[in-house]
Amino acid sequence: MTHYKLIISDLHLADNTFPLDGFGQRQQEAFMRFLSAFAAEPSILEDTASLELIINGDCFDFLMVSPSLSADTPTSPYSTIRSTDATFAQQKLEKIRNAHPSFFTELRRFLAFSHHSLTFLAGNHDIELCFPEVQRRICEAITGKPSDERVRFVPDRFYSPAPDVVIEHGHAFDAWNCPPELWDDAGRLRAPFPAHLELPPGTIFHQQVLRYIALKHPYIEHLEPPISNIREIALLCLIDPELLHDMVQRTVRLFAPERSMTMEASPDPQKLFDAVIFEFLAFRSEMGAQREEQRVSQAEMLEYMQVREALSLPVEQALARLFTSSRDETSAAVSQGMHEGLRSRPELRYAIAGHTHSWRSERLSDTQTYLNTGTWVDRYAMPSPEEITPELIAWLRQTDWRRIPLRDLTLFSFVLVATDPGTPSQAYLYAWDMEHNRYEVLE
Repeated sequence: MTHYKLIISDLHLADNTFPLDGFGQRQQEAFMRFLSAFAAEPSILEDTASLELIINGDCFDFLMVSPSLSADTPTSPYSTIRSTDATFAQQKLEKIRNAHPSFFTELRRFLAFSHHSLTFLAGNHDIELCFPEVQRRICEAITGKPSDERVRFVPDRFYSPAPDVVIEHGHAFDAWNCPPELWDDAGRLRAPFPAHLELPPGTIFHQQVLRYIALKHPYIEHLEPPISNIREIALLCLIDPELLHDMVQRTVRLFAPERSMTMEASPDPQKLFDAVIFEFLAFRSEMGAQREEQRVSQAEMLEYMQVREALSLPVEQALARLFTSSRDETSAAVSQGMHEGLRSRPELRYAIAGHTHSWRSERLSDTQTYLNTGTWVDRYAMPSPEEITPELIAWLRQTDWRRIPLRDLTLFSFVLVATDPGTPSQAYLYAWDMEHNRYEVLE
């Protein structure tokens, strides 16, 4: 009989704060139907010896949740605090549990079958899964017990459910979101029972700066393909220069309070763009310093010149140029890292990641493949030139996230791995079709 592994990632359950929670009503409905199809008798899988559901990081979005503060905890997740601990994490987890009771109910139903199990890996949005106290509370929310052999947590960087398969969230390849000193050289958690965890700069930056974009212009984080940093800066020059100027001030105060601001607000998009790019590169240099990947690349210089030229055009034409395929720095970094991992370990057939929110199926050779499970969070297409109307521009500037005119590209993507002892594993990337209760291969 075959052992199956269902792998999903990046669900981003928060506390229902709109529009920061990534797991809405349709995600919950899809999740229920998805698990029900695999956890039924008979299942859509035949001859199943065991079925393991693996949630590969960012299942819970602790980053987007504020804890319940008291006199004993006079800080907040949006202060300049550079670490987190189990007390904050448990407060946030309680809010997530209260916001998403149906999610935990579906996991409980999934585990009602004796041959089913559940494994959580930690991502950069739920690094708190490394705390044993948080693990116990999650297990209790699912099974009613603080520990259960059917529920496992992997705080290490890697997880191998089969000898020729390796899974990791992918943020180890992201300089902004790789947790500092979390793992040793072998990818093992340095402190099995950590008292606190240092936050990566990307988390601090998101809490202090990027969350303002997520609240006012949430579509920017939900575009498919993702928009590059340079194009995001240029977009804000056109649609919300005041917010952009405020974000630069916050960034400097947060990471370099001793440095004086050189940038001034300007109504000219090109001048504002030049000033922000100067501050952005200075900030990146201060944060990344000696890291090779923090240097300005030839591709960045080319994109900078193209984008700067676009900002001299009328708004409609400028937006048409900005909303084109651009460099996805995070996806490129994760792909490169996963490829290198495969090449260094020829015994592996599959390397599976998440983190980027964009699904991938990249074959390196006849025997090695990199797969990315993408995300279940809402994703929307960049508007085409014909779609950039005065009405759309008004929406971009004053976003009504309950009325979205962009094309919906949301996919409930997952990887299914089939393993049999003594034979090579087989893995495929699928999308769950909620309407017809079936799964379809993604190319």
